[in-house]
Amino acid sequence: MSREYRRGQKTGADKGQETLSGHVNMDEIYQTDKEEKQKKKKKDPLEAALKHLAYRDRTCQEMLRHLEEKQYNQEEIQQAMKYLLERHYLDDEAYVERYVEYGISKGKGLVKIRYELGQRGIDRLLLEELSHLFEELEKPAERERALEQGRKLLAGLSWDTARTEPENYEEKKQQYKELQKIKGKVARKLEGQGYTMDDIFYVLDRLFSRE
Repeated sequence: MSREYRRGQKTGADKGQETLSGHVNMDEIYQTDKEEKQKKKKKDPLEAALKHLAYRDRTCQEMLRHLEEKQYNQEEIQQAMKYLLERHYLDDEAYVERYVEYGISKGKGLVKIRYELGQRGIDRLLLEELSHLFEELEKPAERERALEQGRKLLAGLSWDTARTEPENYEEKKQQYKELQKIKGKVARKLEGQGYTMDDIFYVLDRLFSRE
């Protein structure tokens, strides 16, 4: 076999490479296949929204942030939001009503409830429009809820020394220190639950007036 003939021949691998390189770009095939798989894995924006609602109620702002984090485009997000609003799957007014009831059941004060609603994206104007919900819960009802929470907190604290009759000056001084610590714990807890300082002082006065 002549050298010229051997030079003219190509192996099967060479022919395969020529065919592939001449007609198909393998990198493009791989990238296209990868993109198609990603599209199949990525949920429809409405499907993603409904799944997000399955865990708990959401505000409009919470849902909007969720869809944006999923990197849907604005048109897709708007269509999904429109669907959810029209069918009342998203309803900020109803959300506020339910959250107020939930907050009260957990012993939270109105200040904290308002703050948490703001954190969840409820507009301040909407809170003002729904102010009647909070007015119905204002004093004396709010103050009595604070007192009830204070009693629960006190029941869980150990303060026997503070309630016994001191026999001398040193015991009286120690009792005073312990009592102040107990009052501080109750006050801080009530403040954390969103009660006003007026309500907290009222509770402390009621709980410790005999001491």
